[in-house]
Amino acid sequence: MTAATVPVATVRRLLPADGGLPLYAGLGVLAVAGALEWPVAAGVGIGYAVLRSNGLLTRPGSTG
Repeated sequence: MTAATVPVATVRRLLPADGGLPLYAGLGVLAVAGALEWPVAAGVGIGYAVLRSNGLLTRPGSTG
């Protein structure tokens, strides 16, 4: 792997496949803009990832 593709591969492995990127991008924008403190944004992002990875959070309209 080249040095440029390593971060992309890592992010794809860590982030949920569908629906996660807009949430993380939004949290990042809010933190940079000062609307959220960075520890709060990080906590929300980590909590979301944990809930998604454990199957405790499903997409709206899905049956489970």
